[in-house]
Parts: sequence; structure tokens; C-alpha cells
Amino acid sequence: IAKGWTIQQAAHRLGMWGPCLVDAGGDIVCVGAPPDGAWMVTVADPLAPDRDLAVLALHNECVATSTRTYRRWLLDGRPAHHLIDPRTGEPATTNIVSATVVAPALPDAEIYAKTALILGEADGLAYLATLPDSAAILVTEDGRQVHSGNLQDKSNVPFNPFPERA
Repeated sequence: IAKGWTIQQAAHRLGMWGPCLVDAGGDIVCVGAPPDGAWMVTVADPLAPDRDLAVLALHNECVATSTRTYRRWLLDGRPAHHLIDPRTGEPATTNIVSATVVAPALPDAEIYAKTALILGEADGLAYLATLPDSAAILVTEDGRQVHSGNLQDKSNVPFNPFPERA
């Protein structure tokens, strides 16, 4: 959350001088819009990192992705990752591999993405449905893409826009 807040503050300060986009490891704040339209932000496929799931057209919005495909290891022979379920104190047991959320503020987008991932598909979608100012794409272990909110409206081009990268 501190990272998201810091990025948000930097973007707002830069935004006083004109449109800007601040990207800190995939967590992105877009302030204003460039002269030719919106900021174009790709959403990587966590199961095939050289492929994009979507290209989002954003202005005055933020996007955060939470995934368990990075920062993972084996613990006592079992897979573990850095996303801890506060209900158990253990790495979250979830069928969601990746959650990408678009929201007005980056700390919120980060919280929404982590919460949806930790809750899993059904509960994560129910949680996201209570957040009217957000949109999300969840990727499940079996490769399905589940959308929440108006994500399709934010997509500038059809999903999987770069088939040659697939």
C-alpha cells in the first residue's frame, strides 16, 4: 500500500506540469491523457508472459496487478507464495493466478487486486462487484479470464491483440 501511495503522490506532482504516466513495476498511475488520446497499458498473461491479454485505454486512472506467479518457492515440498491470507496466516489457497484491477487511486487498485486474488474466483468476483468504480480481469489456474466491472469498455482493442506473440 505504501508503494501505491508513493507512486500516486509522485504522479500527482508530475501531473501538475501536464499529462503523465508513472509505472513502478507494473503498478501504474495515469494522470490526464496524452495529446492523441488515452494512455495505452497492456495486461500481460501470467501463464504466458510474452502474450498480452488486453490493451487498456486509460486516463486519470490507475492499474495494479497482483499475481502469485512471481515471488514463489517450495516450503516443506509444497508450493508457497508471498500473498498471505490474513484469515490463516499462510500463503493464500486460491484458483486465481493473477488479478488486475483498474481504479481511480492506486492504493485502492492494489488492495482490490490482492483481496480478489486471496478470496478466489467466486468470492473475489462478489467482492469486486461491490466496487462500482473498479474494473478487473482475473486469470484462473486453468487459463480462464473472468471480468468484473466495465473492463471491456476500457479495452482499446480486442483481448489478445497480439496473436503473433501468443
